[in-house]
Amino acid sequence: MKEIMKGKKIKIFGVMMALAMVVSMMSVGIAAADPGSLKWSEIKLPQQGDDGDYTLFSGSDVGALAESPDGGTIFAASGEDDAKDTLMRSSDGGSTWKMVVTKIDGDEATSFDGDIVAIAVSPDYDDDDTVVVVTEDGVYISIDRGKEFSITEPADGWDTPTSIALAADADGNLGAMLVGDGTDVYLKTGLIGSWTAQEMEASVLAVGFSTTY
Repeated sequence: MKEIMKGKKIKIFGVMMALAMVVSMMSVGIAAADPGSLKWSEIKLPQQGDDGDYTLFSGSDVGALAESPDGGTIFAASGEDDAKDTLMRSSDGGSTWKMVVTKIDGDEATSFDGDIVAIAVSPDYDDDDTVVVVTEDGVYISIDRGKEFSITEPADGWDTPTSIALAADADGNLGAMLVGDGTDVYLKTGLIGSWTAQEMEASVLAVGFSTTY
């Protein structure tokens, strides 16, 4: 009788231990998210027009987006009839938008020849005012916050640019640019340096720098 009772106690104890382990594993494996850790707010879509009379592009969508390091300035690709050839800028975190481009490669223009596929803002935007736009046809650099753009390209020209990434140097200034295109990846040091092919021999969809670059 004692042996039977002892066996029952062991089984009951074993079940209790198993339950305790399951409860413990559940409590460790499921981490409850803090409902106050993420906060969202609605911002307006890129618009154009006079102050107080803003209207959306008819039938437009927003394409590539980029923001300044402090988040105060946002650039967006938009346009009419599903085109993404117009650069819009918001200087108040997305509350209002306007077209800012006045010249492209020396010619008066308000939009690019091809659709904008990528936008990048300098890590030192507050001081150097630099924004880079990648279109289906080329890469353009502005040093006045998007008003005037100059084309930049490697000696043999681009194939089909697809992506852009910018990196800061040790002092926090714009140190390097990386562009991916249909056949290779190109590196440029600062604003003055020339483009150097990395001989990837591949169609590149996206590029990026390490945080420790």
